[in-house]
Amino acid sequence: MRVLGWCAIGDGRLSWRAMEENRVLATVSAAQLLSGLGGMALAIRRRHAFDVPFWRGEPSAVGRDCVLMGTALSAPIVMLAAQAWAIAALLRRPTASAERALGGVGAAMTAGYLAGRLVTQRLRPAGWDKAEHQLSLPG
Repeated sequence: MRVLGWCAIGDGRLSWRAMEENRVLATVSAAQLLSGLGGMALAIRRRHAFDVPFWRGEPSAVGRDCVLMGTALSAPIVMLAAQAWAIAALLRRPTASAERALGGVGAAMTAGYLAGRLVTQRLRPAGWDKAEHQLSLPG
């Protein structure tokens, strides 16, 4: 039996445990993806441009910047698309590459969330905003 990431493969078949773990990973990733899409919609509506150390987007260009730079409440569209592809690949036929892709996207998004000023501000009691707080937590 070989172990590839979360998947235990023996005789070309997945074990029930490995399939269940892949479903859990895909479900958690899908919830995070929906949170990212909701955050993007809210950030575009409220004109919250990306804001990371040493670089800040313009509120008037949020719609354009959301493709490659993201918004203050979401990752860029290209990262969300990569995440959606990896989730679909994991559900279709679990492979180590799909798991690595989700891990890489998750690591990059975590760094982005920690670097973003608005998200860290919304997680503090003084910066409370009901809609933005709910979208900041799952990220």
